[in-house]
Amino acid sequence: MTLEQTMQHLQEAMLKGDLSQVSPLLSPEFTFIDALGRSFDAETYLDHYVDPANIRWLSRTDDFSYIDHFEDTAIQYSLTEDRFEYGTTQYVGRFRIVSIYRATSDGWKWHFGQLTSLDPS
Repeated sequence: MTLEQTMQHLQEAMLKGDLSQVSPLLSPEFTFIDALGRSFDAETYLDHYVDPANIRWLSRTDDFSYIDHFEDTAIQYSLTEDRFEYGTTQYVGRFRIVSIYRATSDGWKWHFGQLTSLDPS
């Protein structure tokens, strides 16, 4: 699977809440930092951002996305609007996302992600 296919598959599986499809696309050293500065490993990321018992994704719209390759590493920079329900509350947010992907013998893996809110405080 190419990097672009991996990224597309990751987003589609996340929006569906498919833990079994998202989990193998995360590297063993996966780290995610959310817009509040909280750090998540793969297990807690899956619990907070994928598990349909906790979150229901309504949509994710990329306004802009740029990918730069460096041998076995790629950096993705995106501007996105997320719509989701967490518990009984609906949220809409605009974010800058910086992600690092690594090529492995099992294909591309999402290694790191950091979210920054673009909404005024």
